[in-house]
This record gives sequence, structure tokens and C-alpha cells, in this order.
Amino acid sequence: MMRIYSTLLVFLWITSLHGLSLVGLSGKPYSLDTITREGRSFIRPAQVCDFLRFSATTEQNSFTLVSQGDTLLVDGHSGVVSHTGDTLSRARVYVEDSLLFMEARSFFSLLTELTSFYFVFQKDTVLVSREPQLPFYDVSGVVVVDPGHGGRDPGAIGPQGTYEKDVVLSLSKALRDYIESVSHITVYLTREEDVFVPLMDRTAFANEKQADLFLSVHANAALDNKNARGYKLFFLAEAETEMERQVEERENAVIEYETTDANRGVIESILSDMMSTEYQKESQEFTIHSLETLDRSVQSVAPFGNGVGQANFFVLRGAEMPAVLVESAFISHPEEEKILRTSSFYEEFGSALGSAVVSFLEINGSFYE
Repeated sequence: MMRIYSTLLVFLWITSLHGLSLVGLSGKPYSLDTITREGRSFIRPAQVCDFLRFSATTEQNSFTLVSQGDTLLVDGHSGVVSHTGDTLSRARVYVEDSLLFMEARSFFSLLTELTSFYFVFQKDTVLVSREPQLPFYDVSGVVVVDPGHGGRDPGAIGPQGTYEKDVVLSLSKALRDYIESVSHITVYLTREEDVFVPLMDRTAFANEKQADLFLSVHANAALDNKNARGYKLFFLAEAETEMERQVEERENAVIEYETTDANRGVIESILSDMMSTEYQKESQEFTIHSLETLDRSVQSVAPFGNGVGQANFFVLRGAEMPAVLVESAFISHPEEEKILRTSSFYEEFGSALGSAVVSFLEINGSFYE
């Protein structure tokens, strides 16, 4: 039977391809004949199959591949791709000098479904692998991730005694590890261990690092609603709903842990000032982009409410870059408290949020001037 893999396991990425090289399991590169049409790269399926020693034939503008008893046919005239007689899709194809060319991404995706190989695009190279691989994005930048609370400030405490400060530190590290494993982006944490970091120091640290994005990571809590659950993302703006005001009040309550009356007075004064609108539009766009990515990728926790939220969080004030506050789940909900303590959640949520970070910077570039 044909091996069908989830598209989540087929990681393909192409940028500005003018010629492709195929790197097999031996590590030796093999140059592929490549043509570019409408900004897309096309390769000769027959040439790839010759290199991989697949059983394939080309005749009269058609291409046939036989693997594990299955037959894949690509019609060079119509572009119809069929498997053992059943039409699968319509591919982009070109015939030049009696040679059939097929759009590279589509062809390697089909090969992944039909064979036991995985194919990963990295710039102008296609890597052949026996195992699914993470993509690598040619994206650079600086991101600061802020694990909320810490030290003498435990944050919210779950029914079983779980501290928010602990779970968000683990989640932030997973987020950092994912971003740095799939891109050239450098990620800094405002704290690496269980220490208290004054609110004003958090965005000051991000500004010092000339960060392109700032993410403050938290776990939500609702003492008056034990059934509340799910993740929510916020950008800096005046709260408009009672829920937003409650979250704002809880997160800003950290000022009671500031060491001096002077610090507390400065914070309270800043909170009452007119908020700067610099990067507010970009922050809102980044928040929406991140929420959409989480909605597609996170299964263990559902979104809370509709759309993104907005509130006057002090921790986002003064950030000289787009900034978002992430409420990952409700630590006050017994089931979500358990989820928040698992490494699988850190990996799932961290990789989804990390994907949003990487793709946002890939699209928009650096915000630091």
C-alpha cells in the first residue's frame, strides 16, 4: 500500500532557487537539471529517480514511478498525477526538449508519500533522509523571551501547588531551543533560573539586546471561574473587556514584589501615563499571527475566547519592538495544571509559538532600528 504521511512530517522549504543539488545518504551532492518558471523551481523526476535508484520510466511526455508495488504516473500534458489509476492531484509540469519537468516541492512531497525517504530543502540543496527532519530557515534576528515571575514572586499557584514561575521557565526554554534549532535567530531569556527580575529590567534587557521581538510567557488563572481553560495572547493597549482587565490586574500585581517604594511608585506612574503607540500595530499583527499558528498546531490546549486580547501590561511597556504577552493555559484548572507540568506540552506549545516567531521575522524582517 502507498505510504501516506501527514503533511506535518513533510518539511519543505525553498528560497531563490536557481539550481538544485540532491544530497543522498552518502553525503555526496548530485546536481539536478533545474528550470525556473513563475518563481518556482522545476526538476526532472527521471533524473531524481536515477540517482535514488528507483524504478521509473519516461515516455511520450509522461513519467511513471513504481515503488513497493505502487505506481505513480505524471502526465506531462495535463499535469494529472495518479496513483494506481486513481487521480491524486494536478501538478505543475513543463515539457522542454522532450524532457518532463515537475515543480520540485510537489514532486518531493509525492516521493515522501510513496517511498520510505524524507526530503528537506535547505537553500539550493535537497537533503535525503530516512527520518523526518526539522526544517531550517535562513532567518536571522534577536528575540527576547521573558519567563514571567520568578524568585520571591511565584505567580499563580495551581490547585496541586504548581507554581506558575516554574512552568513558564520550562516552557520558555523549550521555546528558545526550538527557535535556535531551526533558524539563525539568537534567543535570550530574561532569567535562566528561579530568580526575581524587576519589571522595569525585563524590557530594558530586550532593548539592550536590540531585540526584534519580545515575548512574556505566563500561565493564566481565574480564581472566580474554575472552569476557565485555554491559551490567550495579548498585545499592549487599553483593556476593553472585564476579562482583559482581570488578567491585567493579576499580571501587574507583581509590583508588590518590587524591593523599594520608589520602584513601585515609578511603575504605578508609568501605568497611568498615556501608552506609546509605537509598534502597537506590529505587536497586534504579531499577536494575531501567533494565535493563528497556535490554533493550527496545538492540540492539548484549546484557545480561550475569540481572537487576541489587549491590556495595559507593565511588562510590555517600554519595549522598543513588537511585544506580546502569552497566557499558555490556566494553571487554576486542574486538568490544565497537569498539562502545564509535562515536557510534551512544553515541546508542543514551544515549537508552535516558535514557528510563529520564525515565520513572522521571515516575512517582516528586523524591527530594530
